[in-house]
Amino acid sequence: MKKRILPILAGLWPYLTFGLYLLACYGASQDFDAATIVMLCILCLSPALGLVCLVLGLTIPGCSAEALTRQNLRIKLTHMPFYILIFLGFWVIPVALPVFILFDAMALIVSSGFGIAAVFRARKEKCITTGYAIALGIAHCFFVTDVIGAFLLQRKIKQA
Repeated sequence: MKKRILPILAGLWPYLTFGLYLLACYGASQDFDAATIVMLCILCLSPALGLVCLVLGLTIPGCSAEALTRQNLRIKLTHMPFYILIFLGFWVIPVALPVFILFDAMALIVSSGFGIAAVFRARKEKCITTGYAIALGIAHCFFVTDVIGAFLLQRKIKQA
């Protein structure tokens, strides 16, 4: 049960952070400082959470590349509605583009922790070649290609 807390947090992270930001921006106080503080906390905590996901994904004993890949896909698919809402929000409020890009990047950083850990585990288990691992590792650092890379990794691991 304890192993599921971090993936659930990673899956809900963009929704929680965006909700907190909106609450700070449009809450009862409408204080600009509160929104700035929330944004700075999100900027600090998102890379930290992504790093924790990566380190735990690499160090959890008995966790296979297949299990990590499955978890990574769940997180990425959980983030899909968030990306769609951000994309639609950009068309409605184009002035907020920097905020939308920032939240997209934070969601990508958090979700890629498990993905990169899965790539390392798959290479360690000799499910994929070094070149394929490098390509998938790079793919996990960019929007859209991270999801494609996650599906390709899952397919390759099932074939091995």
